Amino acid sequence: MLGAGFAEPEGSVDGDDPIAQGLGLKKGDRVDVWATDIVSGHKHRETGSLVALSPVEVVVERKATAKDVSIRVHFPRWNYKVQKV
Repeated sequence: MLGAGFAEPEGSVDGDDPIAQGLGLKKGDRVDVWATDIVSGHKHRETGSLVALSPVEVVVERKATAKDVSIRVHFPRWNYKVQKV
């Protein structure tokens, strides 16, 4: 999938982002991401390597459970929290 013509380019972590600065986040850091509102499953946390952090989204990469492949999970910046593991 990553080699397909529709795959998006590799993201980056915006070093000027207040969350990145406050938590000292860098690309590749292990992070937890979870919803902050009660409706969206706030008890579930997704853990993975930070791939991208922008004003509109957070992207983490994690191993899929069925096979030895990685998947990337995209989260919006609003109503989600990021924390370094």
